[in-house]
Amino acid sequence: MLSVLAATSADRRGPTGTGGSKVSAESNGPGNVGGPGGVGGGAGGSGGFGPGGNSDDSVDGGGRGRMQPLTIAFALFVLVGGIMGYKKKRSKDSLIASSIIAGLLLSSAYLMGKPNTTYGVRLALVTTASLAAYMGKGYYDKRKIFPQGMLAGISTVMTLGYMGSL
Repeated sequence: MLSVLAATSADRRGPTGTGGSKVSAESNGPGNVGGPGGVGGGAGGSGGFGPGGNSDDSVDGGGRGRMQPLTIAFALFVLVGGIMGYKKKRSKDSLIASSIIAGLLLSSAYLMGKPNTTYGVRLALVTTASLAAYMGKGYYDKRKIFPQGMLAGISTVMTLGYMGSL
């Protein structure tokens, strides 16, 4: 929107060079097609958002953008594990719990794609910390590596990643 307003006001002043500089999407740099690039453009290829772009709307600190694909992969991993638990032991609890956890993680990944990623990271942090605690207790009680120990370990690593990106 900033580009459109600047371009409109530049058109009223006249061509570039006779009334000021003309700001448009094309002057934002080669990697910023698709979003408002902000003043000075940017050299990133992220469409003006996230690392490498200069968007006025982008709030990306601490590597939050890197956690989004990991969150999606982990959500799918949890969902597949729940489906496997249901098929192997007819455990509806596994299927329901994994669907809820996967839904929360996918929702957080969606929120991480928004300009202010803090809400998505916080949701994922709470979800993975809860999963780590629950599965860690299950591992401690039963001493089963799969699935409790493995999920507790991966959830802990993911939780630490979210903590680092806040």
